[in-house]
Amino acid sequence: MFTDYYKILGVAPTATDAQIKSAYKSLAKIHHPDKNIGDPASEEIFKNIGMAYQTLSDPWKRMSYDFKREHLDNPNHPIAPPPLNANRNKRWKATVQPSNVKIATVVIGFLIIISVVGYYFYGFMNSLAAKEAYVSGIDYEKKQDITAAFLAYSEAITFDPQYANAYYKRGLLQSRFLANHKMALYDLNQAIALGTPLASYYFEAAKIAILLPDATKALQYLDSCVYRFPKYDSAWFYIAEINFHGKEHYQLAKVAYQKVIDLKPKAAEAYAGLGLCEFQLKNFKSSVNNFNTALQLKPSQPQWLYGRGMSKYKLKLTVAACKDWHSASILGSRQAHHSIGKYCQ
Repeated sequence: MFTDYYKILGVAPTATDAQIKSAYKSLAKIHHPDKNIGDPASEEIFKNIGMAYQTLSDPWKRMSYDFKREHLDNPNHPIAPPPLNANRNKRWKATVQPSNVKIATVVIGFLIIISVVGYYFYGFMNSLAAKEAYVSGIDYEKKQDITAAFLAYSEAITFDPQYANAYYKRGLLQSRFLANHKMALYDLNQAIALGTPLASYYFEAAKIAILLPDATKALQYLDSCVYRFPKYDSAWFYIAEINFHGKEHYQLAKVAYQKVIDLKPKAAEAYAGLGLCEFQLKNFKSSVNNFNTALQLKPSQPQWLYGRGMSKYKLKLTVAACKDWHSASILGSRQAHHSIGKYCQ
């Protein structure tokens, strides 16, 4: 017996494409795994409605399915396959005329050509449907309809399982709006594995890994990103931040901050990060110089003033350090206020 896809979607066999699509979206919202965590029955329903929609939304698949549903599943139908012949094991001799061989060759060749053309036409139609669904997803995102956008990107993937951009966009939605970071990372990995990945694929995957949190995996994505896209300064900056704050690898962080500065000479945050690295490595003069550059590019930053003050204090420039702490305290730095009370009496 064939599975009744019409019954699964709750539509009549005469339903239009729009009715089938509407029924699929409604059921997908209800039975999506994210809304039914730990419910295997709902997960199975979600899988079945996906299979039903994939078949009934494609004109060629639906036509074939309808034929099987209406005819081949009925053993009494006049076009159903006949019962096996009791004498099927007997050997029969047949004489094949040369003219028949030629006709058969022509017919077979024609059928092969038709099959090849049909295969590529089918692929073309699926590709076209995938692109339309993807564009719809972007439109839904602009309208802040996240559920509809998610379903549209999923539909694009159903039509074209190699659609890297659809995986990428769906992954971002899963992370930013559904907080499903593991599934988001799965989608980003799919996007990376299909074809030639963009720098943003690695970069966004790294940001999601940080949210999990998995700093080691985030660094792996970022290392792959800068290996393929060495001028991607944002990836270098994240490498520096993770090595400094997450791993306390100050020398590696210093190298990465310097890469950012080489690519973006006016990156004040990178100079400040370099100043912090030099402080941890006890290169206090270099630390002061980097904080100076950072504050010239972006003045009145309390944490940077506090950091420069600490480096000056280590150089025994107490008066200058207290001046920096005083400025930082006015801007709201509690650390600076504490240091004033401790060292500037």
